[in-house]
Amino acid sequence: MSAINVLVQAETVTFITDSAHCDAAGSIRAFGPKVYPVAHWPGAVALVGPLAGVSSEAFEIGLAFDDFSSFEVGAAACVAELARRLGLVAASGTAAASEIALVAIGWRRNVDGPGAFTLSLTSGGELRQTVVDGLFMAHRPSTACLRRHGAEIPSDLGTLNPVLFGTALLSAQREHCDDGHGSGVGGYALFTTVLRSGVFQMRGSEWSDRLGAPITPRAGCLMPSIHYRREPVSRPRQDHLTPLAI
Repeated sequence: MSAINVLVQAETVTFITDSAHCDAAGSIRAFGPKVYPVAHWPGAVALVGPLAGVSSEAFEIGLAFDDFSSFEVGAAACVAELARRLGLVAASGTAAASEIALVAIGWRRNVDGPGAFTLSLTSGGELRQTVVDGLFMAHRPSTACLRRHGAEIPSDLGTLNPVLFGTALLSAQREHCDDGHGSGVGGYALFTTVLRSGVFQMRGSEWSDRLGAPITPRAGCLMPSIHYRREPVSRPRQDHLTPLAI
């Protein structure tokens, strides 16, 4: 299970993701991004679910379109072809599963604002496109779990700090997806933000997960590797990372 979340606000849209890549047994085999920026839109794409094994093709798909708005129109055809090539859709048109296959965010030049959408591969072999309006969570923890981790969802999403809220949300999803055999949410938090001028990524806090081992939510403590502040900080940190103003 991957934690793929999207937060759409007035001037930005942000991917909130983890970075643990696990094998079928639930052991971590790699740490790395699950989202691929497409600079010229600007935007970013994630292939998930049945297409997670070829996630790097998200960037190649993005390059075929001039901007995010045109990608919204043509993405379904590209994903359908990829699914057929991978054998996820048989010649009869049926699909092996019904789940989200692609999540994309970007700047809509035609309306001069941020946007996001998902594509789901249905059991009938069709692709269903859904516009993300506000907050998208591939896996939604219970209200009690969200509250316990400080990730309550307000009525006005514009008041949320994507980094602070996103870190709390990932922690809740890490616990929520624990089935007793290890959770699929781990590694470090990664925030991919699109605004009018471009797209950038920030690495956030990380869990004490280890390569080759399964993720155990209650044993993996969250370690803040970078402190994010609203005001500029003039004194360099000892780790030589420049603090980012949010």
